[in-house]
Amino acid sequence: MEYMPPEAMAGMSPPMFENMPPEAMAGMSAPMMDMCPPMSMSGMSAPMMEYMPPEAMAGMSAPMMDMMPPEAMAGMSAPMMEYMPPEAMAGMPPGYSATDPATGNAPLPADDVGGWGDGVAAGGGALDGLATVDTSIPPGGDPMGDALGGQPDPLGGADPTGGAPAFDGAMAAMDGAAAANMAEGMEVANAAAEADAAAAADAPADDSPTDDVV
Repeated sequence: MEYMPPEAMAGMSPPMFENMPPEAMAGMSAPMMDMCPPMSMSGMSAPMMEYMPPEAMAGMSAPMMDMMPPEAMAGMSAPMMEYMPPEAMAGMPPGYSATDPATGNAPLPADDVGGWGDGVAAGGGALDGLATVDTSIPPGGDPMGDALGGQPDPLGGADPTGGAPAFDGAMAAMDGAAAANMAEGMEVANAAAEADAAAAADAPADDSPTDDVV
């Protein structure tokens, strides 16, 4: 595999990959992967992915990823994910996360029973049991608005800064407290100023001689 010209990979097909020993994938390179027809990826398996050098994943594309059997992803590793172009992730199976939900890292190697999901231990596919992506979360949510009475919908004409009674009540209480504190501060300042003025008025006149010449 290592001595094969990258251009020769353009003739690969799913049956050819299926019949190839997994160990042969150790000779794969990024240019060779780049020349593979996307449809040929359907012949890949988890053991073949395990033997593939992480650097080879730099030649991966979204169409190639889209054609790869989900079970083959059990052979992925963190270094392989690092070398994979971000655009290739567009071909990931819909509804699946690109990380292992148990660790938050890249998918576990296939020899770590379970792969992404719990399917291997249960006798099913490597991705079975993986938590699906929660698509109900709106983009750009309002955590404070949600916690205090629901998030207004700006697209529907609602005011994103108001409309939640609990939130409005909390803001009114904060404004009232600020006004009370300001009034109390002004009262203290005025009292201090009046005391200073009274003290100055009660002070005796200064009759000491001056150096002024008349």
